[in-house]
Amino acid sequence: MDTSTLNLEKLEEEIKDTLNRLQETVGVISLKEKELAMVRYQKLLLASATARAEKAGALEIGDMEEANLLSTEAEAADREADKLQSTYKFEAKDLVDLGRHLISMDHVSYLDQKQLGELVVSLHLLSG
Repeated sequence: MDTSTLNLEKLEEEIKDTLNRLQETVGVISLKEKELAMVRYQKLLLASATARAEKAGALEIGDMEEANLLSTEAEAADREADKLQSTYKFEAKDLVDLGRHLISMDHVSYLDQKQLGELVVSLHLLSG
């Protein structure tokens, strides 16, 4: 009877160890899932900001069709980001200021050399 009791105790200990490892693994997976959701959220915010910047460029050159498409794209990205926000409850402190330096490529393409130089200087001043 002592041998069977020792075997049972050993099995119980192994089960506890396995359960602890499983719980740790579940915790790591949950953390990675939230990190991945954060990256996706930030990517969506960046996509939205980019579409809005490009929309401004399209409006400047009078391309209303492109502006409308870009507006729809930005709204879709915002909706997806809102879904992730409501699911994972991201806080403002968790977010990087992603859209701070977005500039429409259409806008940049119309700048002359002097204006581009000034833009570069201003971006360096902003980014520290």
